[in-house]
Amino acid sequence: MEKEELVYRTIPGGKLADSPSFVLQQGVPVKVLVGAGGAPAAAVTLVSPTGTETPLPNMAGTLEGFRGFISQHQFTPAQTGQWSVRVTGTGGKQYGVVVARERSPSVAMDAGLEKSVVGSGEAVKLSAYLYDPQQEETATVPLSKTVQYNTLEVQAIVMQPDGSLETVDLHDDGADGDEQAGDGIYTASYMPRVREGRLPILIYSIRDGHTQLTRNITQLRVTAAAASRLQEVSSKPKAEKGEFSALGDVRFGITANVAKAGKYFIIAYIDDKSGISVRAVHSARVQATAPGKQEFTVTLERDYMARQKDALPLSVKSAILFVINGDDEDSLDKKEFNEPIPYEDASEFEEKKLQFQGVQWMELKDTDGDGKNDKLLVKYRFIAPVGGSYDIQASIGGASSGVVQWHHSSVRDAGAHDVEMAFDVHLLRASGLSAFYLRNIAVAGAVQGMDMKSYPLLIGDAGAYVPDDSDASPPLDVKALAEPVPNAAPQ
Repeated sequence: MEKEELVYRTIPGGKLADSPSFVLQQGVPVKVLVGAGGAPAAAVTLVSPTGTETPLPNMAGTLEGFRGFISQHQFTPAQTGQWSVRVTGTGGKQYGVVVARERSPSVAMDAGLEKSVVGSGEAVKLSAYLYDPQQEETATVPLSKTVQYNTLEVQAIVMQPDGSLETVDLHDDGADGDEQAGDGIYTASYMPRVREGRLPILIYSIRDGHTQLTRNITQLRVTAAAASRLQEVSSKPKAEKGEFSALGDVRFGITANVAKAGKYFIIAYIDDKSGISVRAVHSARVQATAPGKQEFTVTLERDYMARQKDALPLSVKSAILFVINGDDEDSLDKKEFNEPIPYEDASEFEEKKLQFQGVQWMELKDTDGDGKNDKLLVKYRFIAPVGGSYDIQASIGGASSGVVQWHHSSVRDAGAHDVEMAFDVHLLRASGLSAFYLRNIAVAGAVQGMDMKSYPLLIGDAGAYVPDDSDASPPLDVKALAEPVPNAAPQ
């Protein structure tokens, strides 16, 4: 048995009964391990609830150097009840008993009504299935097939207004409203016997030898008024391109014809490309002031769509219409739509952001030929993720304040752009600053963004650039840039 759970074990050093006992379940494989060191003459017998005895052989000969009794017996009980192990001939030596069984899956039941409010003379669909909550649904194994059993009965008990009980059998045979035989989903079509009122309904399951597993209590309301109905997907699923050149939220509309004034909402159920339900999305609540047509907008967020790399394309499988009655939310109608959501590439929803790569080089230059440096040239690089026109601005000044001069320029197309910025040496000198920083770097265009760093422009052995147009000054060498100042606030 690959997965086991402990049924019984003796306590080391504790007082032992001559016949340790434990409860086993019919049809569930178990393993019994008995060991008595230093007692090779011991005899062990497994005893069933009806008294049938099965001697267990001593397997000590298979273990080199072991002197005593040891036995491991694996079997499938034919009866449910109290089993025991009788141990004799130990000569007072301690012995141990361990009983393990195949781990049973934890079992839950999803059960309920297709709608919780029906009109007089309208049938409602009951459904239920068992599942293992520790397993995930896959394309080949739906939740309703994650629990194995030999026999299963699913029933509903309906309490009538007069106190009488009505039993309804749910079935998995592909008939009378059951969609597919053998899919593990049990259904029944139930026609209420009353024209108006509330009917509590208990749905429960019995598996393998009348072992009750779980139950779910719900309530059906029968009304003589006209029924509210879902109608259609009124606006197809669509996402508009937003900032960062990414598709935004996917939105679609579903209309319903409501029978009376009230507050309503819908839940839309989304399937992935394999037909597995992956999302239940609520619409906003809509206040209907009168009977008639109402439209509900449902939104799938951009971030969610961007994460569905292996699930697209999605589809709107179905929707349920709800009305709010005080603290209760009653489901009024369910409708299948199977409306495709026409996006197959999750990367379309990923934000395309600018990449800022900082100052690449700089130099002082004599641009007017008078032998004096009059311009500080700085090359700054950024990468545009998509094509289009981009405007870039930057300033030069102190570390966190004191803008001396602005730069503005434009580039086009996607890819890396080395933007050459020219700053007037005379203005820098007149500022009185001894150190200069490139900052307030912003790019606007098809994608927008701001580089929050400040870049110190360090030139010469002094560690900071000080403008000087003296003819006697030696040439200034461009040194490696220092690390950007991380917390400089843009001005």
